[in-house]
Amino acid sequence: MPKASIPPPARAAEQVEIGPVKGNAVTILALLVGAALGIIVCYFFLSNQPWWNAPLIGNAVQATLAAQPTSAPLPTVAPLATLTPWPTLTPWPTYTPAPAVTAAALPATPSPAPIAHIVKPNFIDGPVAILANAVVTFANIPADHFLWVVVSVPQVQPRLQVYPQLIKGLPAPVSGSGTLELPVQFGQDRPQDSGAAFNLVALLLDANNHQRFLQYSQGCLNEPGAAGKCGGLLLQQPGVQILDFATFIRK
Repeated sequence: MPKASIPPPARAAEQVEIGPVKGNAVTILALLVGAALGIIVCYFFLSNQPWWNAPLIGNAVQATLAAQPTSAPLPTVAPLATLTPWPTLTPWPTYTPAPAVTAAALPATPSPAPIAHIVKPNFIDGPVAILANAVVTFANIPADHFLWVVVSVPQVQPRLQVYPQLIKGLPAPVSGSGTLELPVQFGQDRPQDSGAAFNLVALLLDANNHQRFLQYSQGCLNEPGAAGKCGGLLLQQPGVQILDFATFIRK
């Protein structure tokens, strides 16, 4: 005979009690989720409110400042010395233009130096006679100076003693450039002058020395035989310039 199926009573009891428990768990879970969502919503809402964030920011700043180490105070800086004011600059002088240079303001061109050259007699021709013709060329002789031709004797002391040549009389004044020709005499007609040396000299004299030569020459021409009248003339400096000289041997 078949056995009858009888459900176990214990399982039925479990099924009866499980239903309420499962419902309570779902409710609690829903409340927790809702609470979490509410907290999140409240957080985002409050984080956007200035009145909520101000205390938090202040606390964070205070905590940050409190965490910073205390800095050492800066050393006291000595005050800068008082600057001495610059001295007052002297103004530049007013520029005055230079006057225009004219030909009259320029210094005069210096005159060329006077020159003279004894052309004849010439020492290369040998000894000269007691009388000879002298030729002297000259240039640049100023109008206030005078050209004289004289003879000197090296053996006679002092050596600055000269003898103006007056065979043709007083010399005519010359100036500028030209040629002067005149007879000259080398010594006297006596044996001791033969073979002696004589200098022929071209002199340039200023006005004062020219007057001395004229006075000597006039006295010598007026009294040629008088003692001391034709004994020679001493050169006096200044005012006397030797332009040229040549030495000859008398026959």
